[in-house]
Amino acid sequence: MKKFMVFLCTMFIGCAHADTETINWYVDDSVYDTTTCQSGGDIVAPQTNPTKYGYTFDGWEIALYDFSTFDSSRATDRNWNESEHTWISSFPYGHISGVSLCSVTAGSSIGAKGTPDENTTGGQYCWCKATGYKPRDSNIVYEPNKILPWVFATNLGAECASKCAYYCASYPMYYTGFNSSLFGN
Repeated sequence: MKKFMVFLCTMFIGCAHADTETINWYVDDSVYDTTTCQSGGDIVAPQTNPTKYGYTFDGWEIALYDFSTFDSSRATDRNWNESEHTWISSFPYGHISGVSLCSVTAGSSIGAKGTPDENTTGGQYCWCKATGYKPRDSNIVYEPNKILPWVFATNLGAECASKCAYYCASYPMYYTGFNSSLFGN
């Protein structure tokens, strides 16, 4: 009988960054279960194990990625979805995914890390954040092992809602300084 392993995708081990965090547990690219983790506490696996016809469950695996080692110098393609505020930049070895935000808060300069006003959207200032990495020949989506910053992209004025995700997908292909900030280097 074949064995299968499923993956935990979370942003950190040990819940050191917030009072309580929600942990997503994935099976075949879909969320199987969620658990919560208290600050400083251990991550606890779901109470029940998944089943799959013809397979034996072989355990949970934590899927984290150290973005500070990511080589962002060879981007090859990009995709974006303005209505969902998501973007993907492709590289020969995999895909970086992220989110975009049109905030009322301006950044100090393009590529600078900052803190946009996430509660007041619909502004004219485009911000980008990397949220995941998927190797080219894998179905595992790795999340950062530390919380990555928002990075200021540009002032798009009234066109922010229709172009921000495009800029977030495009800038990793062209701007070294933007890459460095975006991937936490």
